Amino acid sequence: MAGRCGCLGLRGLELARCLAPPPGDHEVVLEGLAGSQVVVNEEGFWLRAAVRDEWLPFLSAVERRAGPEAVESALRRMGVGVEELVCMAAGALLEAAAGGSARAAEKLAACRGLVEEVLSKCGGGRAAPRGRSSPL
Repeated sequence: MAGRCGCLGLRGLELARCLAPPPGDHEVVLEGLAGSQVVVNEEGFWLRAAVRDEWLPFLSAVERRAGPEAVESALRRMGVGVEELVCMAAGALLEAAAGGSARAAEKLAACRGLVEEVLSKCGGGRAAPRGRSSPL
């Protein structure tokens, strides 16, 4: 028997975070310019940036947790709307559950009606392929 969906009543970025899969299970990763990324999972939002050190022959990544204002700003620069991010999060949850994530399957069982409602508004009932989910 499925539990109660904790995402009911949420909107915007909070809904995207809530519907996103757990860390490491097909996180939503949006690629920006110059190696920047917005990463979304059920624990929150992170901004990643590739950094080249002039003294080292390789790139490294800097990752920091981001608040709503920073995420909205990054999404605007990427040309992605919050609604599109919600669609990607719902689609990534479906992928993670289908890929064997027990936590994602549990969340999907509790929130199936909400996920279906969100995806029905995303054009063709599927999440837009603009972002990618990344099994990390």
